[in-house]
Amino acid sequence: MLREGIHPTHGTFIGILIACKHSGQVDKGLEYLETMEKVYGLKPEMKHYGCIVDLLSRSGNLERAYEFIKTMPIVPDVVIWRILLGACMLHSNLGLAEIVTKKLLELDPFNSGNYVFLSNAYASSDRWEDADQVRKLMGERTVGKPSGWSSIEGNDGDGSGHSHHTDTVDSSVK
Repeated sequence: MLREGIHPTHGTFIGILIACKHSGQVDKGLEYLETMEKVYGLKPEMKHYGCIVDLLSRSGNLERAYEFIKTMPIVPDVVIWRILLGACMLHSNLGLAEIVTKKLLELDPFNSGNYVFLSNAYASSDRWEDADQVRKLMGERTVGKPSGWSSIEGNDGDGSGHSHHTDTVDSSVK
C-alpha cells in the first residue's frame, strides 16, 4: 500500500482483521494489528481490539484471547468481554466463562443477560445449585429478566396489514 501511495484508514484495518478472522489467519491478524501503529501511524481503537479477541476466540485460542484482553493498552469494554464469553460457550470452556462473566457483572451489574448467561452455562453443565445461586443473586440485586413477547403481522383484506402485540395467542387466528 505504501509503495502505491495509498494510506489505509482505521476502517481499512477493520476489513483486514475481519478477513483474517474469516480465513483463520490468527498470526497474520496479530501482525496487521502491530503494523497498524508501527508502519501506518494509526492507533488501534476498541473495535480493532475486538476483532483480535474475536479472531483468537473463534480459532479456539481462548486463553490467548484472555491474556490479550488483560494486556490491552486501553480498558476493555463490555463488548470485548462478551465476545470472549460467547466463544467460551461455543468451545465449552465453563471455567473461563465464569471468570469472564464475573468481570461482566463488575462492569455491568444490572444487565440481566450476564446473569442469565452464567445461570444457563451452569445448567448446561448440570451445576444446578450454581445456576440457582446466580438466579438468587439476580433477585438480591433486583435485576429482572425482561419478559418475552410475540408479534403477529395480520392482513385485514385491505392489503395494509397491521400488528398485534399480545401475551397470548388466540387459537382461532389463522
